[in-house]
Amino acid sequence: MLSPLVYVIGRHAVIRRRGGKGAAPLIVTIAIQVAVFIATMVWTVALVLQVTAAILPGK
Repeated sequence: MLSPLVYVIGRHAVIRRRGGKGAAPLIVTIAIQVAVFIATMVWTVALVLQVTAAILPGK
């Protein structure tokens, strides 16, 4: 999962070195990675809470 991020960071460095500006792909890629990470954490917490509620006796 980090391979595309490493590529975009490297590509951004090459473009910046040649005088280009092109920061949008880097920003979008990082934003997508952060959004996916947060969504995965929320889903995992929700799943653990549901499983815990199903296993433990209710009051």
